[in-house]
Amino acid sequence: MKKRTAIQWKVELLKVAQEDMLLPDEYSDNALAFMSWLIYNDELNTEDYEDIEELLNDITENGNYFEHSAASGEYRILTDTEADEAWNESIDSYIDDCILPDVPENVKDYLDIDRMANDIQREGSRGQQLNYYDGYEHDIEFNGCTFYIYRTN
Repeated sequence: MKKRTAIQWKVELLKVAQEDMLLPDEYSDNALAFMSWLIYNDELNTEDYEDIEELLNDITENGNYFEHSAASGEYRILTDTEADEAWNESIDSYIDDCILPDVPENVKDYLDIDRMANDIQREGSRGQQLNYYDGYEHDIEFNGCTFYIYRTN
């Protein structure tokens, strides 16, 4: 089995993305970006794989959540817009589920929920809200787009 470098694997992944080597909708750019990030960050032992299709077949995709059988953890892969939307949803959920239940009903009318959400965003980061594992936001350029990676377990 010929050993490939991380660069060689990324070139093959880009070919898949740009030339539709596989069925056009079989692998999303998010999935290919995830694979590229795993390889570059030594999260995946590629020596066990002979070709790109074999490597990609071990991806489990559920919406924007991805796992690979040879890597540990589940990851969420998002574009910048998707990450902002997920961050806003996460903050809204945090306010609704963790803050408001402890606030007396007669006080809730005086709270500025939008300002509270803005304060949370100003003081925090997307990684802290979306990466449940270590709080970091990772990114990778792939096929002309920046993808943001968050480990979720």
